[in-house]
Amino acid sequence: MLNKQQNVQSIVERKLCVGCGTCFALCPRSAIKLVIDKAQEVYIPEVDTEKCNSCQICIKVCPGSDVDFNYLNNAIFGKYPDDKLIGNYLECHVGRSTDSSILQNATNGGLVTALLAFALEEKLINGALVTGWNPDNPLQPLTFIARTKEELLLAGKSKYCPVPVNTALKEILESKESEKFAVVGLPCHIHGLRKAEQINQKLKNKMVLHLGLFCGSNSTFKGVEFLLKKVGIKKDEVAHFDFRSGGWPSNLSIIKKNNEVTKIPYKRVVSILEAFTPQYCRLCCDGTNELSDISFGDAWLSELTAKNIATSMIICRNSAGKSLVDAAQTKNVVKLSSATSEDVLRSQISLIYSRKRLANATQHLHGKTGLFTGVSLQKPEIIDYIFAIYLQTYNMYKFKLFAHLLVHMPYMMIRLQSMPIALRARYWRYNQKRSLRGFIKAHTKQLK
Repeated sequence: MLNKQQNVQSIVERKLCVGCGTCFALCPRSAIKLVIDKAQEVYIPEVDTEKCNSCQICIKVCPGSDVDFNYLNNAIFGKYPDDKLIGNYLECHVGRSTDSSILQNATNGGLVTALLAFALEEKLINGALVTGWNPDNPLQPLTFIARTKEELLLAGKSKYCPVPVNTALKEILESKESEKFAVVGLPCHIHGLRKAEQINQKLKNKMVLHLGLFCGSNSTFKGVEFLLKKVGIKKDEVAHFDFRSGGWPSNLSIIKKNNEVTKIPYKRVVSILEAFTPQYCRLCCDGTNELSDISFGDAWLSELTAKNIATSMIICRNSAGKSLVDAAQTKNVVKLSSATSEDVLRSQISLIYSRKRLANATQHLHGKTGLFTGVSLQKPEIIDYIFAIYLQTYNMYKFKLFAHLLVHMPYMMIRLQSMPIALRARYWRYNQKRSLRGFIKAHTKQLK
């Protein structure tokens, strides 16, 4: 009998699969398919034991088996990062697209779409691996290769649900020899892709741009189903679904087949989806997508949020990313202002805390401290373990009984229950000499 330890099934059984789809695309015998697990409501691989020959390529490219940041940083950037909190970078910016059609279909400034459209126009790439919504199922994401600006616009806005981005790498591997591509993905997608590039030279040659999204955590499909139940909408009534639309920071928007529109404020959505976070997300130590060429996220800066202007924070990490951004800025495709690493920290302090310290505590609790190697994590304190334990109890709402209670719980109570989650960032500010200035000072000292 085939040993499950010789293929990605062992990762699934340890509940470390991220559903990224890299194993599906790289399997040389097409022995893997991705399905939605009914219990967890996430994508997982199924291995055809008749086809599998235990080559272990699926394990070698799997981000759930391990991610060696030291090795990959040296392979991608030629050095280990000086900045232990946001990784290797050349420069940072805040800004947005200058194209109104892109801004209307964007979450936070449209820079990802703008830069990809520019790269297509300049023939730097032949296509971009992006994610939209399945036209036959408005609640299910669809990864595809966009080859025009119009197709890119179909992939605008955030998707807070499982997305098997890297399944489309199979199509890229089968494309014409001369074609070059870009990819847009979460940290786990980029981890899988970067690992795959280390063992597949053809894929490495084809992937010329890696655009990474900041990520605090994702949600299972149960989170989506719960949001619908909370507002009394059945899945078969949904015609269109957007996690973020209508200005910034935006609302979740549900359009029914009878054209009735229901909106849920973004902060409420985040509070609820936190209860449906997969285990792997709690363990992940990469929030700013450190292995991408350019990283993108909301610019949660007080001077910008006060104006309710949708703006992106971006980190150019290498020459490939910087040259694209510089060229786009020169041709007025994007409008940018210079930012510092401290601006990134101010903008993403909760994210950085969750990934660089709270994740460390969670890894210790689960005995998964070897999942990420070659990466510097801050030593957790007692209160970090308390937060980590609390988040495990909060995740109990993924079970039917607790989810039923949450459905009938007023939003105010949900917000109160999620207060400890919000307090984790405030605690970190307090712990860094009660001010962000103290945190930045500590961070600057760390870089010397």
